[in-house]
Amino acid sequence: MKLVTYILSIFLLWNSAIAQTPDQGQLYASPTNYFLDYNFSTTLNASYINVDELVSMIDYDKFASYENLAVYLANQFDDEVSKVRSIYTWIALNIQYDQNALLIGNASSQNTFEVWSSRIAVCEGYAKLFQEMCAKIGIESRIVKGYVKDFAGEEMRFPNHAWNSVKINGKWELLDVTWASVNNEVDRLAGNKITKDFTRKKLDYFFLVKPRRMVLTHLPEDPYWQLQSNFVSMEVFLEGEASIRTELRKPEVKRLDFEQLIYNYESLDSLDKSISFLERMENNKWNKVKEYGLGIAYYFKAQMILKEANNQNPNELRNARNQARLYYKKSIDQLSLLQEEDFGFEFSRDLVENVSFKIEML
Repeated sequence: MKLVTYILSIFLLWNSAIAQTPDQGQLYASPTNYFLDYNFSTTLNASYINVDELVSMIDYDKFASYENLAVYLANQFDDEVSKVRSIYTWIALNIQYDQNALLIGNASSQNTFEVWSSRIAVCEGYAKLFQEMCAKIGIESRIVKGYVKDFAGEEMRFPNHAWNSVKINGKWELLDVTWASVNNEVDRLAGNKITKDFTRKKLDYFFLVKPRRMVLTHLPEDPYWQLQSNFVSMEVFLEGEASIRTELRKPEVKRLDFEQLIYNYESLDSLDKSISFLERMENNKWNKVKEYGLGIAYYFKAQMILKEANNQNPNELRNARNQARLYYKKSIDQLSLLQEEDFGFEFSRDLVENVSFKIEML
C-alpha cells in the first residue's frame, strides 16, 4: 500500500507540475529574434481594421473586470471572428511581456485576475486571460502548451511556451497572443520600429495561423493541437524548417477529424485521458519523462480495472484479469525502456519487480 501511495503521489505531482516548473524553462519563452526576423505579410488584412481601430480607442480603466470588458467587446460585433479578434487585439495591445521573469526565471503569479490588475504576464498569463475572456462570451478556447525554438538553443526536454486554440464557427483555429504583443522589449532589441503598420502586421501574422505555418515554429506537446494530419515529430522539428516542410509535403496517410478527436479525448476520464495524451507524445518520440509517466499510467489503469472487477461474475472477472495483465505488461515494457541516466530509472526498477509479481499472481 505504501508503494502504491508513493507511486500515485509521484505521478500526480509529475502530471500537474511538469509543464510549470520554472527551472525546467516552462512558460518563459519570449518572442524571439528567430521569429521576428520572419517576413511578416507585406499587406494588411483589411478584414480586421475596424475591429482593431475600435479596440485601440478603448479606455480599459472604466471596466471593473476583464469579464466586463469581454462582454463589452463582444457586444460591439455580430460575428465570432470579430469577437475573438477584439479580445486578442486588446490583450496584445495592453498586456506587457514580463521581461524580468524571462531573465531571472521567476514569474509572478499568472492568475488571470493578477494579470488583469498588473497588465504584466508571461505566455501562460496571456493564454489564460485570452481563454477566460473567450469563455465569458461563450466561445471555447484551449491553452496549448508546447515548444518554440528559443535563442538559448537548449535541449527542449520540457515545454517552454503556451498559446491558444479557439473554436470559431465550429472549427479549431490557432493563435499566439503573446507573440502578437508589441508591449515587450524584444521588438525594440530586434530593431523593429513600433509603428501602426508594424503593429497591425504583427497582429495579423499571429491570428488564426494556418496549422502548417504554425508548426514551423510552434510544436504542441499534444500532437492533436497541430491540427494537421502529418504529425511533425520532435526530431523533425529540431532539424529545422526545411525538414518540417518536407514532412508536411508527404501524402496524408489519413485525413483526421480534429474536432471529433479532441471531443472524444476530452470526454475520457482523467486516467484514460492521461494515457491517451502520453501515448500520442510517446509515438512522436518526445522524451524519457513521457515513457516513465506512461508506464506509471498503465500501472494505475491495471489497478483500476481489478478494483472495479470485484463484484463481477466469474466470466467478467476473468476478462478483467486478462485486461489488467495486458496493462501491467505494457507498464513493464514502458519502464524497461528507461536507461540509468533517465528520470525515474531507479524507482522504475522496483516497480517493474512489483508488477512482475502481480502478473504472476493473476
